[in-house]
Amino acid sequence: MYSRVLHWLNKLDEWSGILLILVASIATIWLSFEEKLKWYIHPRYELFSLALATTGVLLALATIITLPKHKHKTSPKRYRSYGTAVIVIISIGMLLVIQPAALTSLTVSQRVMNSGAKATGDARESAILKERGSYTNFTIKDWSLLLSQSSDPKHYQNKPAKVSGFITASNDENVFFVSRFVVTCCALDARPIGVPVYSPGWRKTFAPDQWIETSGVFIANPNTNTTERTVLSPDYVRPIDKEKNQYVY
Repeated sequence: MYSRVLHWLNKLDEWSGILLILVASIATIWLSFEEKLKWYIHPRYELFSLALATTGVLLALATIITLPKHKHKTSPKRYRSYGTAVIVIISIGMLLVIQPAALTSLTVSQRVMNSGAKATGDARESAILKERGSYTNFTIKDWSLLLSQSSDPKHYQNKPAKVSGFITASNDENVFFVSRFVVTCCALDARPIGVPVYSPGWRKTFAPDQWIETSGVFIANPNTNTTERTVLSPDYVRPIDKEKNQYVY
């Protein structure tokens, strides 16, 4: 019995590379058909990734079918076979068993909210307004960019906004962020953005990571001892289902 197990462990060690390529390629194709691959990479790379994964499956299967089943005179050391088995099992579990999920507020806490804004000044605001037609059509990405550029609450006071995203807590107990992630290439470079919402006691009704939609106007934050000097005063805050496209690009 033990010799049979060791035989299959040796076989697994021999074919581990091909097996991992096959599993990773199948997982990529599955994520694409489930429309969840965009949770990991920018949509512009999805077709390329799908083509690469399909090629990986075909090459892996061709290798398994065509390579001669020769016998080796020497076998890998026992501990190496055990290690390979553990790596393969963990990899298969991560790729095919664990449910895929988008980034959450936990990732936000590990990065800087609204970092990386590059455009500045009224020229940028005017350009967005010309493109959108009205302030109510501004996206969460537009507002996060503009709010990160001006610390003067009067600049956007009483301007209307309507945004949706998941809740992220802030350092101000009366304020939470309506958040999203901006993805440039893949989830590794995802940058959190958000619009601060003034809602005292919000934790009694909502929870971090809950998806909501809110609409209102911007006001000066009643709490002057905070970095979020301009906040959205909501007319309403209502829970919504998670959106299929959870990131912005």
